[in-house]
Amino acid sequence: MAFCLEEMNSSALETKVPFGVVTPAAGAQGRPVIFMLHGMARWDRYYEEPMERAFFEKIAQAASQPFDMLGQPLFSLQELSDQLKVTVVAVNGGNSWYLDSPSVPKSRYETHIVSELIPFVREKFGVSRDLAGLVGHSMGGCGAVSLLCKHPDMFVCAGSRCGVMEFANQSRFGDKEWHLNSRVSMPLGDLKTHAAFWDAQSPLVLAEKIRESDRRIYLDVGAFDRPGLVDSNRRMHEKLMKLGIYHIYRETPDGHEFSPYLWELVIWSASILNASLKSRSSVQS
Repeated sequence: MAFCLEEMNSSALETKVPFGVVTPAAGAQGRPVIFMLHGMARWDRYYEEPMERAFFEKIAQAASQPFDMLGQPLFSLQELSDQLKVTVVAVNGGNSWYLDSPSVPKSRYETHIVSELIPFVREKFGVSRDLAGLVGHSMGGCGAVSLLCKHPDMFVCAGSRCGVMEFANQSRFGDKEWHLNSRVSMPLGDLKTHAAFWDAQSPLVLAEKIRESDRRIYLDVGAFDRPGLVDSNRRMHEKLMKLGIYHIYRETPDGHEFSPYLWELVIWSASILNASLKSRSSVQS
């Protein structure tokens, strides 16, 4: 099946929200689903506005095209979906950090994803209700891990590429112009005056919620990315080890690039979800 460009009415965001779905040729019924969270893509828009339909039309075009890295051909997202037999949902996160704004009623992105988008996808495409994973790049990587920690009953695993794992320490590493204090984050409050809010949303803090659980995390970061971002991933790795949370940690010899790493996270997530599906089928038979 091809990439589906969907649109749904959202009470949490008070508008119509476009998003994309890639379904496998074998069908989506009862199979795992992976929610793919994009990074901050627009610098001229305020936080509360969802990404436009055109953004997902570009994803639709890219879904059928293999990525190329250093001359090496890679699978397209559609090919991955077909071969791994998983549905991939391209989530609309605006510039929200996938959080609910404490001050803007129409900017409840976490609520939109958990209470509106996921039930919609389950109902329309028939995907598994308890075999779901999250992957994301940059802002999306942060969102993937934080959503897993907040809702471990809904997700099995989360993969992050270059995601911020701790908000509070970013300005201490020379990131003076870091966009948390720019206008795109105004409805969330800037980092200094709303420090308590940001601290509570940091994956480094939220990890306590899944202490010694069977949830799984993959942290992937470029060693030459912003110092504050790299440091937050290293600190998250140490925290997960102390909490006894199964995870993989990797640093690559580059910066903030997402290809081919995000595709690798899709493969990793699919392997975990499909193993759970196979184990469940074996028990039932």
